[in-house]
Amino acid sequence: MKKILFLTVICGFIGGFESVAAEKQQFICLKCQTKVQKTSRPNVSYCDASGNHNWHSLGKVGKQVFFCRKCKLKVNMQNRPNVSYCSALGNHNWHLLGVRGKNKFSCRKCKLKVSTQNRPNVSYCTSGGNHNWHQY
Repeated sequence: MKKILFLTVICGFIGGFESVAAEKQQFICLKCQTKVQKTSRPNVSYCDASGNHNWHSLGKVGKQVFFCRKCKLKVNMQNRPNVSYCSALGNHNWHLLGVRGKNKFSCRKCKLKVSTQNRPNVSYCTSGGNHNWHQY
């Protein structure tokens, strides 16, 4: 009985390490701009833009909502996403909007929609100046 309990505890402990190691990453195809959350690099076949996908990892998925001012890509990440390979040429210009939550907001100027815990950051609206958030 003690051996079974011991093995159960050890297996649960090892399984915990496995789940930590398999955290999801945010991938984006540099050709068709498809976003995918996976634990490993997605399949390259059948890109809508022609040929194979060209996947690029932005980093680990998390609760912080980031928005690229140049290509208008919105992602939920643990830390600031990788800046390389923006579809609008050059590097991404990431801006932290807030922490993912249940409150839904929309900017009256640029029409960006986001769900955050509190009112999102107002800076850097793509339509110029600051965002004009309203809750819906």
